[in-house]
Amino acid sequence: MTLKTLLFLGEPLALHPVLGLSFFSTLFIYAVHRVIGLRKSEAFADKGRYKVISEYRSHIIIYAFVGAIGAFISALFLKWETWLVMALPGFLSLGYVIPAFAGRKMRLRDFDFIKIFLVALVWMWVAIVLPYVETGTENPTFLILSSLEVFLFVFAITLPFDIRDLAIDADNGVGTIPSIIGKKKAKSLALALLFLAFLIGIYIICCHEILEEKVFHITVSHIIGYIATGLLIRLSSEKKNDYFFTGLLDGTMILLPGLIIRSIFL
Repeated sequence: MTLKTLLFLGEPLALHPVLGLSFFSTLFIYAVHRVIGLRKSEAFADKGRYKVISEYRSHIIIYAFVGAIGAFISALFLKWETWLVMALPGFLSLGYVIPAFAGRKMRLRDFDFIKIFLVALVWMWVAIVLPYVETGTENPTFLILSSLEVFLFVFAITLPFDIRDLAIDADNGVGTIPSIIGKKKAKSLALALLFLAFLIGIYIICCHEILEEKVFHITVSHIIGYIATGLLIRLSSEKKNDYFFTGLLDGTMILLPGLIIRSIFL
C-alpha cells in the first residue's frame, strides 16, 4: 500500500526508507500485539489462532525484536518532518497493543467502538501520509482523497474481523459496531463503505496526471481488486477459519495495490 502511494507520487521503483519503516513497524506491532493479546484471551488459548500463537510465542518475540531494529534503522534515513508526523501512528499503535490505560489494565483497543477507527486511521497514515510527507509532495487533493480511500477500505475489511471476534470482544467486555447493529447490517455497512472507497479510487486514477498513460490498465486492476475484496467480505462469517481472515481478507491489502503496481509496469 505504501509502495503504491510512492509510485503514484512519481517516485521510482526502489528501496525506500518509508517502505522499510512500514514493513518493520508492522512486523513489530503485530508481533507484540499477538504476545500481549494472549493474556487478554486466556479463555480461548486452546482454540484456533490463539493456540498457534501460544505454541510459537518465542518465535513471535524474535520477530518483534527484528521488527523494532529494522524500524529504527529505517527511521534514521527519514526526514525530520516525517519523524514528526509518524509520532501519531506510533503512539496509537503502541497504545493499541500495550495496556497503558486505566491503571495499565486496558489497551486502546479495549475501549468500546474505537478499535476499528484506530486500525483504519493508522493504516491510512502509514500508507498515505508518511510517503506524502517524506517525498515533499504538494498535492493536497491527492492527500485528502487517497487518505479517505484507504481509511474506508481498511474500515470495510476490518468490520468482518469484528464480526468474527464477537465472542472474544464480549468476553473482554468490548463493544463493537457488529455488537450494536448486528452481523448482517455490519456486513452491509462494510460493502457500502467499500463501494465508496472504490469510487474515490476511480476518481484518483482518472484524474492522476503522472500515470495517465496507464489509466486503462490501472482501472481494470482497481476493479478486479475491489470485486475480489467485496466477495470476501460477502463470504465472511464468524464460522470461517482464522486463515480466511488473516490470509485472504487481510491479504486484500496486498492484492489490491499489488494488482495496481503490476499494471503500472505492464
